[in-house]
Amino acid sequence: SMWYQRRVRGALKQESELGSEVLDRLSHGQAIPESLTLKIVSQRIAAFDIKHHGMYLMVYQFWNQNFMSTEEQLSVIKNFDLTPEFIVNIKISDEDLIERRSKQLL
Repeated sequence: SMWYQRRVRGALKQESELGSEVLDRLSHGQAIPESLTLKIVSQRIAAFDIKHHGMYLMVYQFWNQNFMSTEEQLSVIKNFDLTPEFIVNIKISDEDLIERRSKQLL
């Protein structure tokens, strides 16, 4: 999603350790692994402005289920410094999801 893309770009701009790792992987044509994306998202959620203003986290479940199950992802979310007021878990068929996502790209 765009939120995650902005987090990755933010990590690159900050020239942080995570940003350096992302840049190294991208410059070698490698994908950014789920574990690194989780670190970037966790770091952003711990930032002062997020703690002060709050946030809306959408489409969080994007990891391969072999990396982290839905239950594990929910546990991670519940254990962030900024805990959610509520969580909405929507189940949708692959076909419907593909149709919805393809319309977003237009």
